[in-house]
Amino acid sequence: MSSTPPLRSDEVRGMTARQPWAACILAGKDIENRTRPWRPGCFLLHAGQSLDRSALRDPLAARATRGRELVTGAVLGLVRATGCHQDPEGAKPCTL
Repeated sequence: MSSTPPLRSDEVRGMTARQPWAACILAGKDIENRTRPWRPGCFLLHAGQSLDRSALRDPLAARATRGRELVTGAVLGLVRATGCHQDPEGAKPCTL
């Protein structure tokens, strides 16, 4: 049984991620670094208008996006955030 509360009928949340990271999230990327904390639940995943070209050299991004069209400026799917933590001030973003 999920501990994530269901969405109310009047609540729709969304998050934007630039490509290729949006495609990586849909492919199962399980760590997503954000600048502010998020509460667990479902989100519409929106691909931003711009492409993070430097991320295409990241091995995770290259593997997850191989053969996929990197759509921008659109809602791509529904994702579930299961938890959130804040990295200590000045620390490198979480990678585990």
